[in-house]
Amino acid sequence: MSESSGENESDTAGMKEQIEDLDYQGDLEAVQRLTEEGRRTLDAQLDSLDDIDTKAVAILRINVLLVGLLFTAASFIANSDLELTIFDNWAFYTGVISLLLSSALATLTYTASTSEVGIGGDKISNVIDAGLTEKQFELAVAQSQIYWISFNDKTNLINAPLITLTNLLLVISLFHLSLGFYIGLGGEHTEIIGWVMWVLLIIIILSSNIIAQLNELRKDVDVCSLRPW
Repeated sequence: MSESSGENESDTAGMKEQIEDLDYQGDLEAVQRLTEEGRRTLDAQLDSLDDIDTKAVAILRINVLLVGLLFTAASFIANSDLELTIFDNWAFYTGVISLLLSSALATLTYTASTSEVGIGGDKISNVIDAGLTEKQFELAVAQSQIYWISFNDKTNLINAPLITLTNLLLVISLFHLSLGFYIGLGGEHTEIIGWVMWVLLIIIILSSNIIAQLNELRKDVDVCSLRPW
């Protein structure tokens, strides 16, 4: 007997033992309703994760476009009577750094995101080999949904503040890049404009729900690992 077939038999036996240990006394309809509700929860979680991934990709594209525009502007200025020293100010540097950080977080949010979508091929094989009844199968699915939902919930808790920070950094970047150009072109009252800009940024940050998201992440997820996978 091969090693893989031995592992298969062990998994199959373990599955039957787990279901029997549950000693479920309810009827089939009740556990079917339970798995249906679990499936709805999973679908909602997956929709949320897909939405976050879509936003991360969209922000990354915007950031790449902004970087391209910056290079175009630099090339235009280099070929004009203006000097590239107009970029040499704190606001412009802050804008560029924020843009790069936003791009990094967008990439991290998209590439590191993972989810549990349901029963896998190996488990299907184990169910067939175990010869489960319909009730036993529904119980096995319900048990698995506990893990799937918990896993996706943890991923959502991590991705939510990541995408929020990505958006906030993009906004911070746009504000500072605009101020940087204004300062470089010799604009007046830059200090007052800078203070007004930061007041607006603080209002946006406080309104973004990022503090609540980070607190929820700190309470429910092991922040030492920062990822559930």
